[in-house]
Formats: sequence, C-alpha cells, structure tokens
Amino acid sequence: TLGTGIGGGVAINGELHLGLSGRAGEFGHLTVDLNGILDGTGAPGTIEALGSGPAIASAGVRAVMQGVNSRIGGLVGYDITRITPDVVMRAAEQADAVALDILHRAGTAIGLGISNVLNVLAPHCVVFGGGVAALGEWIFRPIRETLRRYNSLADLDRLAMVQAALGADAGGIGAALWAFQRQRAKER
Repeated sequence: TLGTGIGGGVAINGELHLGLSGRAGEFGHLTVDLNGILDGTGAPGTIEALGSGPAIASAGVRAVMQGVNSRIGGLVGYDITRITPDVVMRAAEQADAVALDILHRAGTAIGLGISNVLNVLAPHCVVFGGGVAALGEWIFRPIRETLRRYNSLADLDRLAMVQAALGADAGGIGAALWAFQRQRAKER
C-alpha cells in the first residue's frame, strides 16, 4: 500500500505470512538510501521516507519554501498546507521539472524496495493500492524503469504488477479474511 505510509503483506499459498514477530511485510521500512531522510523508526532512506504520500508532499513544500521555480506553489495559492501528492502530479502534468523530479525520485525509491523484495521472495504478483498508487503512470513508470535497471534476477516479463481492486475496503476485507483463516486453522 503506497499512501500515508508504505505497508505490505506477503501471501504464501493463499495464507498471510506474519513471520516471527507477527509483523512481516513492513516493506516501507526497507532502506534504499543510507544517506537519506530518517523515517519514523529512525532508519535512513527508507521507501516510506522517500516514496510515501507525505514524502512527496514534503518535497513539494521544500521546493516552494526554497523558492525553486515550480508550478507547485501557484497551484495552491502558495498555501503550503495544501500541497499533496495530487498537487505535485498536477504540476507534473504541466511539464513542471521539479514535480517530475519529485515523482521520479519517489518512484525510484519504491522501485528499489520492490527490487529487493523480488530478489528475496520472487513473487508471481505485486499488488499496489493507496493514494500514491492512484498517481498512476507518474509513479509506475519510474518503478518499472528502476526494476528493469536494477533487477536482473527476477523474470519481469512474467511478474504481474496490478492495482488493488478493493480500494478503501481492502483493509476491512483483509482483516476479516485473516480472522476467518485463523479460526479455520484453530478448528483443524
């Protein structure tokens, strides 16, 4: 899930894999830049610190506050509290170089993290959801470019990368399915 944070999950043979701590799938905390911004856990350059919705918005805010020539500020009347990933995308649609760079860097960070996951798990499918995923090709293009550039081990032609179909209901449906599977396992 690419949104306010970056979360994830691993399903193996149709079952949610929780790992030793019960928290497996915390992909957002994978470090992709040792010199990068610290995330909420204190880890440097994580996917979440570089590619989440707040990270994209913060990069837009920094550009406006530094007086960089960009359309981002004008789109919100220079009210930096209104800068969101969608505003950055709208500036990118107007060929704004700063906005294009922000989205490219975010997508690259996400792509590097996915590349690491592909090397470890070699999944059949990667499913994307959340507000950042709603940016579409503005975020998926640099993800795919990064995967092609840095991942020679995965069979990218066979890897399915799809948008989540459940939207805002995904969390509730996932929690219900997990509870159902746990109950079924107890009954065995």
